[in-house]
Amino acid sequence: MKKLVSILFLCYVVLNASAQNFEAPIDFSRFGTPITSPIYVNRSITNELIRELERANQSKTPEELNEAILNNLEGTPYMNNEFEKGEILAVDGTHLTGTLLRYNIFNNKMEVKENEILYELSNELIQRIKIDDRIYDYLLFQISEKEYTGYLELIQDGKWNLYCRYTKKFREAQPQKAQQDKPNPASFRDLPDVYLLKKDENSFAIGFRNKKELLNIFPLHKEEVQNYMKNQKIKLNNPDDLKKLVNYYNSL
Repeated sequence: MKKLVSILFLCYVVLNASAQNFEAPIDFSRFGTPITSPIYVNRSITNELIRELERANQSKTPEELNEAILNNLEGTPYMNNEFEKGEILAVDGTHLTGTLLRYNIFNNKMEVKENEILYELSNELIQRIKIDDRIYDYLLFQISEKEYTGYLELIQDGKWNLYCRYTKKFREAQPQKAQQDKPNPASFRDLPDVYLLKKDENSFAIGFRNKKELLNIFPLHKEEVQNYMKNQKIKLNNPDDLKKLVNYYNSL
């Protein structure tokens, strides 16, 4: 009898563990919309090459069509063309791990791949995204007194957090102007990165492009910060230098 009870208990433990380890498919329609066409090209852009490729590859999946178009462009709209494992933290507290993600910088969107279906996440539903070792927060921010919303990469955290904003520009293909010239294909180009600071309790981050704008963000210890920047030869376009500066200010 004891042996039978032990066997039954062991079966219960194994079945219970299996049930806990089973993960039901995630319904990403809660957090975004399926991608049915290449979405990295903004609707305001009408590029003939892209339209031709779309017409010629109508039977392809959105991901295959994306790849076909990217092969005929210079540059990329993505941080990384490949999907990488990451995590999603939604504003409602939902935390998803092991998700295949990539960041579409040009469209300011996060894309998900689940069971060979591509989704574009709704920005307003997302609080934080982690892809590999990069963390992106969806935030309200100011640059040159203009307000924006978008994904910012967290570079350094503390009392003051350091962020970086990435942007890209799309350039239409340029026809051959002279017989000796080569045609310029359509391309994505990186624009200069913008660094921003955000205090924990503040709801928005503030960007800076020069020393004056940086010092205006820090309300206290301006003289100490100026001396530190001079002594340490801090460069405002160097993320490692800025991390040192933010760490110093957080220690004051």
